[in-house]
Amino acid sequence: MSDSDSPVDVDIPDDALCLVACGKSKIRTYDEDLERHVPVPADQLYTSSYAVVKRNLALTCEDHRILSAEHGIVAPDHLLEYYDTKMGDVPDSEFDAETPGTLAWKIEQSLTRWSEQYDDPTIMELARLKPRPSGRGYSRQPLH
Repeated sequence: MSDSDSPVDVDIPDDALCLVACGKSKIRTYDEDLERHVPVPADQLYTSSYAVVKRNLALTCEDHRILSAEHGIVAPDHLLEYYDTKMGDVPDSEFDAETPGTLAWKIEQSLTRWSEQYDDPTIMELARLKPRPSGRGYSRQPLH
C-alpha cells in the first residue's frame, strides 16, 4: 500500500506516546456463571470501526496507551471489565487537574511520569483523528 493509499495520514515521531481515546461501543463480556463481566485487555475492549482504526494506528507507535473515561490512562494490555462511561458522561468536577484523585489529575500524573523519560516528548491523541476531506481514511493533530 502506498502512502497515498494509507487509511491514516500520520508522521509519528520515535518518542511519541499515542493516546487512543475510549469509545462508546465496547465488547460485553458478561459471564453468566461468574455473574460478572470478565476483564479483557484495554486495547480490545472498544469495538467500533473507528476504535479499530485508532488501535491499528496505535500499533505503529513505539508506545501507546488507552485514555479511558473510567480509568484514566492505562496500558493496552491492562485488563478492564466492561463499563458504561464515556467522556461525555464524566462530570465537570473530574476535569480539575489540581484536585488529587480526579480523572484529570490521574491523567496528568500518568503523562508526567511518561514524559520524564524524554527530552522533548510528543503526545499524540488519536482521539483527534478526523475523516479526510476525500472521505477516505483519517488524519490527526498532535497535542504538544
